[in-house]
Amino acid sequence: MKLIAVVVTYERHATLERCLQHLADQTRRPDLVVVANNGGPLPDALFPAGLEVEVLETGANLGPGGGFHRGMQLAMQREADWLWLMDDDIEPAPTCAERLLAGAPQGEALLWPAVTTPYEETAHDTVVPGWWGVMVPAATVCRFGYPREDYGWWSEDTEYLYWRLKRFGGVPAVRFDDAQVFHNHRDRQGATPGWKLYYQVRNATHMRLWLRQSGEPTLASTTGRLGRLVGSQVRRALVSVPEGESRRKRLRIVARGFADGVTGNLGLQVRLGDKDVCAG
Repeated sequence: MKLIAVVVTYERHATLERCLQHLADQTRRPDLVVVANNGGPLPDALFPAGLEVEVLETGANLGPGGGFHRGMQLAMQREADWLWLMDDDIEPAPTCAERLLAGAPQGEALLWPAVTTPYEETAHDTVVPGWWGVMVPAATVCRFGYPREDYGWWSEDTEYLYWRLKRFGGVPAVRFDDAQVFHNHRDRQGATPGWKLYYQVRNATHMRLWLRQSGEPTLASTTGRLGRLVGSQVRRALVSVPEGESRRKRLRIVARGFADGVTGNLGLQVRLGDKDVCAG
């Protein structure tokens, strides 16, 4: 059984180094680690001895959507039986991979570790979508394809893991309390910057309007869904405003994201990290 881990990273060398060291320390070490690198060159010192690593240079910051799409493609080309998917800030406990694989049921299933975080209020104590060390069998990837590269950032994990595979695809998600990972995300404080707000609005709009229903949406269901969505996104935009942005600018960002989500204007319409989105 060939286990290939796929790790997506962007300009966080120390964070990636910790992740790779935790993979090297596994009692069931991955046969290969594919690092989808959305940033600049990675120093050789990041890679622990004895861990087989292949770096995939994406050539640009494609976000987790593009990173996991291309990283999983490479893992399938390398004939993975299981794909172990994680952001670079995931730190699996030494027995995590061994316990996930040992408890894997027959047939297709998403294998989910128990996730803890530095913040008590964001501890993940249920099976929820995210690139937090979930294992996906190659047979499932063959059936359902890859995450949406055109989402770029935000909702690409929810669309793929929860809606496409679990809800609509019927692939069961099995959570293992004895398989642990630590989600070391320490950068969640403060207001959401404009570029993130754009993708949150756009992708949430597109997913809820076009992907969460079977068949074409009806006028009544669409009207109610979009009304609730717009209200929640406007509140999100105005409750906390980053320094250098105005409420007027935030509302323009929401309007642009909403329009692009409704019309399906996807892809990297806003450069990830762009501080000048909807400037003025």
